[in-house]
Amino acid sequence: MPTRIVSILFCMICLALCISSATKIQPQTSTENFLPDNHPFQRNIAINNEFEASNFDSTVEINMVWGFKEDDPIDQTGVNLIFDADYKGKPQYKADFEMTVAAQNALLTVCDQLKATKATKTEVDITTGNSTVLTTCFIETFRDYRTYKGLSFPVVGAADAAKALETWLEDKDTTVPRALRAQKHETDVGWTKKDGVLKLQWVKLRTRSLLGSRAFLPASQLREFYNAWEGVLAEANKLTVPTSLGKGFQMAGANAGRGNRWIFMTVQEAYVRMALVGAGVGLVIATFVLLLATRNIIVTLLCMGTIAAALGCVIGTIVAMGWQLGSNESLCIMVLCGFAVDYVVHLSHAYMESESLTRLERVHDALRDLGISVFWGMLTSMFAAAALASCQIQFLSKFGIFFMLTISYAYLWSVLFLMPCLAFIGPEPVGSAHGVKDPELVSPTPPFKESSFEMAASAPPSPPGSDAGDDQAGRVVGRVAAKRTQTAPYVV
Repeated sequence: MPTRIVSILFCMICLALCISSATKIQPQTSTENFLPDNHPFQRNIAINNEFEASNFDSTVEINMVWGFKEDDPIDQTGVNLIFDADYKGKPQYKADFEMTVAAQNALLTVCDQLKATKATKTEVDITTGNSTVLTTCFIETFRDYRTYKGLSFPVVGAADAAKALETWLEDKDTTVPRALRAQKHETDVGWTKKDGVLKLQWVKLRTRSLLGSRAFLPASQLREFYNAWEGVLAEANKLTVPTSLGKGFQMAGANAGRGNRWIFMTVQEAYVRMALVGAGVGLVIATFVLLLATRNIIVTLLCMGTIAAALGCVIGTIVAMGWQLGSNESLCIMVLCGFAVDYVVHLSHAYMESESLTRLERVHDALRDLGISVFWGMLTSMFAAAALASCQIQFLSKFGIFFMLTISYAYLWSVLFLMPCLAFIGPEPVGSAHGVKDPELVSPTPPFKESSFEMAASAPPSPPGSDAGDDQAGRVVGRVAAKRTQTAPYVV
């Protein structure tokens, strides 16, 4: 008993220390490494991320778009990117979108706002010292083109404005100055064609941000850039909402997937949320599995406490190692419960299957029957995890280290905490609870049953008519018959 008490207290002290460390976990505040810190490529990436984009660095282009439905710009009915990655949905356009005079003037004012905001990159010519605000506004070029041609601007009439834009985009006149040509704005105006008739559907303005194209920052820093551009968009929408343009939206470039900075940001944040959701769902599933395996609420609660303690110790250890909650760590936490439940469910099920009367004997039976299998299962998994931990790619290396921590903590907690607790408060057979003291009323293991029956069958007969002989034979046969018909004790 003193040894069991020391084992439980030691586990609780370790848990308190790990929980204290786990409370300091925080979302990723630096770029997640693909390679080790001392790798030359990784050092170059890390150094680049420490600085803002310079005058010569390429930056992410922000697109501000008008012409789609405000609440549901894409109909994603029937979208299944797993089976059809090319079909991403059907665009839904704003029904009353038109290029009215008010809309044209609003876009010109938005262009002035984009040039004035601090979120837009300004490029300086080191030879002349002249600075250029890197915005691309088709409406300004269209205005200057109309002025060069001696035409009026803004164009009166939505239909006439759409036709004028079409004429400008198709103008191949080489005498027009290059700065006034429409080639660089071909992707800034969107059309649909129905019954051979073109209809203007959307427009966009482009501007260069201060976010470097090669910088993959954590979600916390990307969120700052995103909020800044959401503020710029809000000011622009104050001008466009009263017009036929309606409310627009902004996106970080035209890239799809994780190459898009805002998508990359939301994916990182989703990993953090799903880490908590995954751990919670894993614990719920483990609870049902343990209830089915043990059919006892006390054992289930002890097992769930053991799994939760192992989870806390793993998180506390990785925080002490300097890890933060990024995508790699979040994915690892999602699968932690699945790894941690193995050992407790095997040992607790073996405890419940034991036919011994006392708690301590049932613990001994569980460790004797499945302890060696659980130990070698843990050891072989540790060897596999060690191979992953030795990889240069950091995702594999981190997963291997996390796997090793999970397996080792789950095994140690199941052996050093769960088993001693079951020896103290584990369920007992009903007969033992009612004070049955005669061990001969309990069914022995099968080998002992057979040997007892054979011994009774092969016992030398007493002399005929001997009362002692009849008495002895009756006691032996009766006792053997009782042993062979005794059922396993009911466990509560």
